[in-house]
Amino acid sequence: MAGKRCWLMRMDPEGANLVPKALAPGMLLTGWSRARELVKLVDQAAFKEHGILTYFPDARRPWTPGQVAWISGAYRFMHQMKPGDLVVVPHQDHFYIACVTGAATYVDGVADDSAHRRPAAWLAGPIPRTAAQEMRQSFFYAGTCCSLDKHRVLIYGLLNRYGYPGWAAKMP
Repeated sequence: MAGKRCWLMRMDPEGANLVPKALAPGMLLTGWSRARELVKLVDQAAFKEHGILTYFPDARRPWTPGQVAWISGAYRFMHQMKPGDLVVVPHQDHFYIACVTGAATYVDGVADDSAHRRPAAWLAGPIPRTAAQEMRQSFFYAGTCCSLDKHRVLIYGLLNRYGYPGWAAKMP
């Protein structure tokens, strides 16, 4: 699995719990629904500006550290995450592991804040958080998406222990 990344992703924009909605169709969901152009903006500076000004129209440069951290997680989800990457998704007192299977897209007309999404294969879960004590601090990350590359060996071990039958065949 050389070159594949591992991520932590929260699917709770503005407090909404999107995990149950994402499991059946095999999707990773995030918010930013009002900032529809984000998925097209590969340039990080343009991406940040569009996202921040969409949600904070009175914001001025330099952006606050909170604004930069907030939008940077969305950038990682839309432009740095790649097919084949593994994603740990916390949900209540457990978590799921998915494999990204496609590019980020924007879907018009969704009723909740889940317009930005990626197709994914769910490989394992629910896994109790107690099974991953080494990742305990990472679960406290408050943003949308961050790297878990330092936990790659642990994540593959969790897949071997808790993965759905045939999980390895779902990896691109």
